[in-house]
Amino acid sequence: MRRFLKIHVPIFALLLLLFYLFYALDITCPILFLTGIPCPTCGCTRALASLLVGDIEAYLDYQPFAPVLLLSVLLMLHQRFFSKRPLYAFVFSVLILNTAYYVYRLTA
Repeated sequence: MRRFLKIHVPIFALLLLLFYLFYALDITCPILFLTGIPCPTCGCTRALASLLVGDIEAYLDYQPFAPVLLLSVLLMLHQRFFSKRPLYAFVFSVLILNTAYYVYRLTA
């Protein structure tokens, strides 16, 4: 448990600090801010927040892959607990699907 907290608490604190810094500077996405092009995961935070309050329409509008992307990140962070081949196949599939959706979103 100590090792878990040693790793996760600083990461969480850094993410929280970045979140407040971006909020103070009114930056919703650093990549969008720097390039003018939305990143492949733009809208994930808003999508998850909408999903938590039950606003399915807004969730689908922001980023329908948000829960699966979050699951992929969590699984990869804790990959030592899972078989590598199925885990990598799942994550690779999610990345391919999200990339296809990203290209569709940019062209639509």
